[in-house]
Amino acid sequence: ASGDAIVKLGRSIPQPDLVWDYLVGLTGAFLLGGILLLFPVSQGDRRMLLLGWLAKMVMALGLMLIYEWYYELDSFDYFFGAINYGGSVTEGWVMGQGTPNIMRLYAIHALVLPHSFHLMKVNTAFVGLGAIYLCYRAAVNFLGREDRRVFYAMLLCPSSLLWSSTLGKDPLVLFGISVYIFGVARWYRHGGILSIAIMG
Repeated sequence: ASGDAIVKLGRSIPQPDLVWDYLVGLTGAFLLGGILLLFPVSQGDRRMLLLGWLAKMVMALGLMLIYEWYYELDSFDYFFGAINYGGSVTEGWVMGQGTPNIMRLYAIHALVLPHSFHLMKVNTAFVGLGAIYLCYRAAVNFLGREDRRVFYAMLLCPSSLLWSSTLGKDPLVLFGISVYIFGVARWYRHGGILSIAIMG
């Protein structure tokens, strides 16, 4: 029954075996959760990240399925373009050409990992989690203290949880913005060339 639901909800995904696709994505989610267990951060941050990852997986592999069923999304085009990419992934990188550059990133993903829409989405959701965590560390630098409520407020804001968990530009752009914000906050607190380099 669950397999039938996955097939029905994934009607727009350009993938002949949607159950296999979903199981690959679910496996990837568990493996990335295992990476978080080994992440070199404080125990409190690790617990926070694991809870954050659980929330993002409920979104990406649960609620997002309804969204994908109802709407025609750019996500499907990114996935189809990545698995059928005919050009060179090492050439043509031009600053300011966001869509072609991101398509090349997804094409690289398709070259080294299984052709699973849900796995690609899970991996970009992981980038989105990293973006939110960087924003939280920026807030810690700015405030001068830990306050994990800030992390949960950013993570669970509906638009943040949705758009940082989708397959598309949004998690990657958010990560770039978060790196800059982290650099600014670090410069504010500590100064130094490293902070300026992070902003660059």
